[in-house]
Amino acid sequence: MPPRLGTEHPGRVPSAAFECGDGRWVQITGSDQHWKPLCEALELPQWADDPELARNAVRVARRDEVMAGLSAAAARLTRDELCRRCDARGVPAGPILDVEEILHNEHVLARGMVASYEHPSIGRFGAVPVPFKFDGFDDPRLERPPLLGEHTDSVLAGRLGLSPAQIEALRGQGAI
Repeated sequence: MPPRLGTEHPGRVPSAAFECGDGRWVQITGSDQHWKPLCEALELPQWADDPELARNAVRVARRDEVMAGLSAAAARLTRDELCRRCDARGVPAGPILDVEEILHNEHVLARGMVASYEHPSIGRFGAVPVPFKFDGFDDPRLERPPLLGEHTDSVLAGRLGLSPAQIEALRGQGAI
């Protein structure tokens, strides 16, 4: 049984979430061509020029040492600064957003990934609609959950074809 690695990928180093000095996190994933630019972004010149560490197989074999060094270097930077440095060097990295950041993220909002509705009991309520989008298919509308029994009459009439008198009879018998 392979050991648990948390956010790490078993066959690639680095490929993990790193905690930054401001307590926020960055996901960094890189192949051999990203190693030197990553080391430069993290100000690790001794590793940037190490021909052994330029190979993923060596980094995997020395996982504990490499991950400890990368983690320590990431902890010296803020999340946003680390993301800027990686982006400037073409290193695949991205911020791990907290819920509050996600709810106000420009891209998330532009994609319609956060919605809200008015609930009669609790007021305005936020929710996440269906997270995937398919070209050519209608986006399902997010609606508030119904109150207990709110749609009983329409379901009995629409699905079962019951008349208002039949529905009232069921209600009078305590069935609904």
